[in-house]
Amino acid sequence: KDKDIMVIARSNDLYSWVVKSEMLRGDSERSVMFYDKKYESFILYQDGLFIKNQITKTLTVWKEKPCLIFTSRHGMFDSDRISVIGGLETQDGLFLIYNASVNKNSQHLLQLGGVLFDKENPRRIIWRSEAPLWQGMIEMKGKTSSVVPVGFIYFNNTFLVYWLTAEGNMVLSTFPSLFKNVEIYQHKILKRSDRNPIIQARPGFDWEIMGTFNPTVFLDENNVLHMFYRALGADGISRVGYAQSVDGITISKRLPFPVFEPSFGYGMPDAKKTV
Repeated sequence: KDKDIMVIARSNDLYSWVVKSEMLRGDSERSVMFYDKKYESFILYQDGLFIKNQITKTLTVWKEKPCLIFTSRHGMFDSDRISVIGGLETQDGLFLIYNASVNKNSQHLLQLGGVLFDKENPRRIIWRSEAPLWQGMIEMKGKTSSVVPVGFIYFNNTFLVYWLTAEGNMVLSTFPSLFKNVEIYQHKILKRSDRNPIIQARPGFDWEIMGTFNPTVFLDENNVLHMFYRALGADGISRVGYAQSVDGITISKRLPFPVFEPSFGYGMPDAKKTV
């Protein structure tokens, strides 16, 4: 059929298929669909310049326009164009695996990325891999030869991803289960404190009168939080201030002087040499 059309079909035995709807493919090459039993909805993810999402109660009518969810990330392993490989419903959420491979001449750096979506809100990203879930290098004979993902299965707590080369050879990549005992994806959602800012410029202290920035904190063996922060003085020079807290919000101790400041020739400008 028309290559610009994506066909939505349903099967009870994976042998006989009934076409339910057709839609314009646009820039999408691959897609994956989940069924939400709780809300009786079908959830579709399509790739392209952006990974897009659509939700419908029936496979025959798609009233919603595609919602842009995420795309490539500059400076990271998935900075090139990404494409959907497949998805899996897990206890932690809807897990989508995508292809983030990079090709250069005959060399193919195969890479897999992963995104976990909230079951209650399939457009909310709970987690996204900061590094490849799997990575491997393949060198082909010709510069135009391609290696494309076919799909994946989840078997014996292992993900098995299949790739097909232009010569018809099959490549298998595996990585272990990401869902073992603990829900490693479920990062606690942080809530901004109503008491912010907990550190700010203090009148009467010229060395930090212009503002306080860039804190770094560590917790000692006595559960005391030690904070170092950059302070900008009236002279335009940055220094380092120090404060303590027992709960991360209430400041129990704050020094009236900087714990570090630059010296001439080492960060402090010399007025005699400044034009």
